[in-house]
Amino acid sequence: MKSLFINRYLPFPLDNGGAIGHSSLIEAISAETDLHLYILTGTKHTFSELDAAKNHYGRFCKKVSFHQDTEIRPSFNKFAIAWHYLTKSPHAGDWGLRRAEKIRQLINQEKIDVLWVGSPYSGKYFQAVSGTGCKKILVTQNVESDIVKHEIDGKTGLSKLKLVMKWRDIQRMEAHASDLADAVMAITNNDAEYYRKLKPADRVVVYPIAYVPENPPKTFTDDSSKDVPDTPDVCFIGSMDWPPNEDAAIFLVKNIMPMVWKALPEAIIFIVGKNPGSRVKALASHNVVVTGRVPHVSKYLSSTKVFVSPMRKGSGIKIKLLQAMAAGKAIVTTAMGAQGISIQHDTHALICDAADEIAQAIISLMGDEAKRRQLGESAKALVNSTFTMEKCRAQVRTILDRLYATP
Repeated sequence: MKSLFINRYLPFPLDNGGAIGHSSLIEAISAETDLHLYILTGTKHTFSELDAAKNHYGRFCKKVSFHQDTEIRPSFNKFAIAWHYLTKSPHAGDWGLRRAEKIRQLINQEKIDVLWVGSPYSGKYFQAVSGTGCKKILVTQNVESDIVKHEIDGKTGLSKLKLVMKWRDIQRMEAHASDLADAVMAITNNDAEYYRKLKPADRVVVYPIAYVPENPPKTFTDDSSKDVPDTPDVCFIGSMDWPPNEDAAIFLVKNIMPMVWKALPEAIIFIVGKNPGSRVKALASHNVVVTGRVPHVSKYLSSTKVFVSPMRKGSGIKIKLLQAMAAGKAIVTTAMGAQGISIQHDTHALICDAADEIAQAIISLMGDEAKRRQLGESAKALVNSTFTMEKCRAQVRTILDRLYATP
C-alpha cells in the first residue's frame, strides 16, 4: 500500500508538540505503508534546515520532498473574504492551484492509495484527488476552533466580533475538511467526540502519540547550549508562540508563584520554550528565567524539582507533559493539562485548577522528596506503557482496515 502525507509546515526540529506528534504518527504510517512525506510550506527554510529534516524522516519514510510556496496561504483580499462569508464556505485554510495540481499529479504518478492530510487547515486539498479512488484521511492534533474560542473570553467590541467571526470560520473549515475526508484521526477522546459530530463514529479513530525519546536527534537550532545558570525548582516547558502556552506561563508567574514565594522566597522558576513574546519576556526577574528556544529540554527536566503545566486553554495532548512524565518528574497540572493522558490525581500527578491550590501543591511537593519520587515513578510507568509505537501503529491499521472494508 502506498501513502502520501502532506503537511503545511516543516515538523522539525522535534522541539514542539506539533512536530513530535506528527513525527511519531508519520513513523507509524511508514511502518504500515510505503510513505511519501510531502512538506508544503509557505515558510522559507534554509538548505541546512531541510537537510536536517530529511535526514530525520528519511530514516523511515520511503520518500521525503519539500515545496515552499507562499501561494498556499488564503487571500486576505476583501472581495475574497466577502465571497467566503456570503457562500458560507471557509476562508481559513490553505489552497493553491499549482499545489493542488501537483498533489493530484503525485497521486496518479505514484499510484497512491491513501492521502493523509496533517491538519484541517490543509483539508481543501482533498478536493484535488476526487475521482482518483484514493482514500482520504484527515489528521488532527487539536480542535482548532476551541483554541480561538478561548481567545474570545474577556474581549469586547470589535476585537470580540473579529474573533467570533474567525471562530465560526474555523468551525466551517473543520466541518469542510471532515466532510471531504473518508476518516479522521484525533489525538484525544475529547477531540474525537467533536469530530464524531461531523463524521460517523466508526470513521473517527483516536491515535496515541508514540513518545519520542528524551533526547531527539540534534537539531539545526542548537543555539542555546549554555549551561543552566541555576537549578530550577519549578519548570514549565512549551512553545511560547502557542497562545494556550503563553496564557499558562503568565498565569503561573503572575497568579501562582507569588503565593509560592511567600512560603519559599528563594524558589526559582524556568519558563522554557521557543519564541516568547513581549508578555512572556516581561516575566523575567531574579527568580524567573525565560530561556527562549533550547536544543533539548532534558537538562531542565533532569534538574527541576517540580514540573508545572497550568493549562487553562487549548485541546489535544500536551506533549511536553509526556516528556516530563517520561523523565520521572513530579508534576502539578490542571484538568485541561491532563486531558487525553489518563492521569489519576495523586497517583501520577497532582491535578488542580485554582491558583491557590496549584501553589499549595507546588509548596507541598518542594518539601516532600518521597512524594516527588512516587509521583515521578508512577508517571513514567504510565507513559511508557500507554504511549508506544506499537499502539500508534495499531490505530493506523484500524483506520486502514475500516476504510478498505467499506466499498
